Amino acid sequence: MKKEDPFAIWQRENADLLEKAFQDGTYSAVLRTGEIGVASEGRALDLCLHHTRNAEGNLKDFKENVSEDPGYEQTQREEVLYDLPQYLRDRLYPVFSRRDIFDPQGCYKEKFDAWALKYSALFSLADFQSGEGYKDYIGQFNEPMEVVTGIIDDMLTDLKCKAYL
Repeated sequence: MKKEDPFAIWQRENADLLEKAFQDGTYSAVLRTGEIGVASEGRALDLCLHHTRNAEGNLKDFKENVSEDPGYEQTQREEVLYDLPQYLRDRLYPVFSRRDIFDPQGCYKEKFDAWALKYSALFSLADFQSGEGYKDYIGQFNEPMEVVTGIIDDMLTDLKCKAYL
């Protein structure tokens, strides 16, 4: 008799949680967290690398598209800029949930949360009503992007070191 996949079992046992997550927009993060949570340490490490690399790629795309793409209308840019911390958190939360395998003290989650708070404060100060306000915000946007890029780069370095030991 073939052993059932632990992730399939988890999905079945957490159907109500997944339904709620689907309704409140956190389905992907919850699903990823469940998958990493039941995975062996080696598989969890691979998944952490995968999700952190995806966050790195998403951030790169975000920086290129939002700050440079003339096709975005101002209101679209505002929404995307505002949602960035939550978007990255949804991608990285599963990685933070398995910090035991690469970051036992939770330093990366702490740094990310501090970045998200600072970013959100900066965003709330932006005056989007005038064209100049938006330009000022995009100018201030570079430093927080460097910070979160550094956090993600450091996470990738630590995950790779752990994975290739």
